[in-house]
Amino acid sequence: MDIAEALAFLRSRRNGVLATESDDGRPQLSNRGSVSATMI
Repeated sequence: MDIAEALAFLRSRRNGVLATESDDGRPQLSNRGSVSATMI
């Protein structure tokens, strides 16, 4: 998947999950009611 495909996928959906890494290296998931291209 290239970046254009990923952005098109995100734009077609209203909800999502933001996955980041916490300070101790563990994954951290945040529910997002609206996903935008500026998040990536």
